[in-house]
Amino acid sequence: MPRDVLPLGSVVRLRDGGEALVMVMGFEPVLGEARAEYLGIPYPMGLMSEDGALAFDASAIEEVLYWGYLDDRGQEAFDAVRRYRVLARESMRAVDELIEDLTPERVEELMVQYAPLQNAATQATGEQWQEGIALLTKMMGAAKAAEGGQGYPAV
Repeated sequence: MPRDVLPLGSVVRLRDGGEALVMVMGFEPVLGEARAEYLGIPYPMGLMSEDGALAFDASAIEEVLYWGYLDDRGQEAFDAVRRYRVLARESMRAVDELIEDLTPERVEELMVQYAPLQNAATQATGEQWQEGIALLTKMMGAAKAAEGGQGYPAV
């Protein structure tokens, strides 16, 4: 059985965590804008306050001290987590490649290329389209500034 995802109840020691131990209590928590691979609680005391949980990634794990419980339902959940992580990694690679290739000239090309869609999108969702244009303008400004230019004015 692959051991790339820790089951609930697994106990780990984190890097730079000293002797403190953490028990896995969840997967892929979303905490505001932040994401992590695991959500854990201090072991052996457990969750003592609402802010006592700790989000961490596999790379932060120094040592797995106990492999948690896993049955058929858990295996199905693991398989889903694995698929999610593969898709997330592939998506991030695609975004990174897109960003690497994004220059002010390329952004302008894309704006011209998709200009015919602008009218339809503006009629359907004018406010959302304007928010998108504002974000795109910021991206163009950042790309131009990175190349030493002045950037573009905000919309």
